[in-house]
Formats: sequence, structure tokens, C-alpha cells
Amino acid sequence: TECAPLSSKGDNGNFNPGKKLFWEVGAISECGIRDSNEDSFLILNDLISVLLSCGENIDGNSSESHSKIVKEKINLLFPDVNTFGLFAIFDGHLGNQAARFAAEKLPYFITKALCSFDLDPLLSVGKMMEKIISNALIDLDKSFCRICVEDGRDWECGATVLV
Repeated sequence: TECAPLSSKGDNGNFNPGKKLFWEVGAISECGIRDSNEDSFLILNDLISVLLSCGENIDGNSSESHSKIVKEKINLLFPDVNTFGLFAIFDGHLGNQAARFAAEKLPYFITKALCSFDLDPLLSVGKMMEKIISNALIDLDKSFCRICVEDGRDWECGATVLV
């Protein structure tokens, strides 16, 4: 799988700014000694494409303007990157609902956070992405907490995430 054209070490171990990074990703989740498996994971080899497709459906509205905003912000944040991945593990607790919801909805919430985030030239790209992902996780948590009590539900589950 060809991924972001980031710099890496060449075959001789020296820094080679033109060499592209490649990765293969797989995941397995086993139940272990417990009765059920409450964990989930998310593997996105091409996050940019996913963000652009999510941008078309923010807040249930099909909108080219959201996709345009996403594309512009991605180009500003990563002018020389064609694609990059996102990988996350969700460790569910007291049920699998939170971990499953988070794995399914995180790209949407990242897209939404990216659209509303004001890029700050004083922050590094890493810090801006950290804030965008943090904002996305906060919104995802609020949304899931609402779902936990809707329609007579009384879910007390949660999840820890590693992104």
C-alpha cells in the first residue's frame, strides 16, 4: 500500500527525503477469558478520501461546500501529502456499544471538527491535528452519551481509545 510521501531512511540507512513510506496493517481482536469481546478497531489507510466523503454528509446535509472546506484545510495542513492513515483501538467497558459507535463514527467527527477548526499558523501541524482529533473525540463522546439514554436505553458502557 502506498502511503503519505513522507521522508524516511533510504536502503543504506541514510535519511532520504524522497523515499515514500509504506505500511501494511492488520488487526485481530480475541475474546480471551471473558464471555464477550467489547473492543473495536478502526483502520483507514486513506484518511483523506474518507474525510472528503464525510464532508459531503455533515449534519445530514449533502453539501459540496463542506467537501470544499475539508479539501482546503487538508491542503493547508498537508500541502505535500497525498494520503495518510488513521488507526485506532477502542477498548470497550461494560458493553460493546461505545467501542462500536466510536469506531464507526470517528471519521465523521474528525471531518466535522476539521471543518470548524480555525487553523493557527503559530501551532505546529501536529498540535493542530491533536486539537482536531481531541475536539472530534469530545463531540463523539457527547453524541454517544445522548444515545445512551434515548428511547429507553440505560447503557452504562464506555471505551478507552488509542489513536
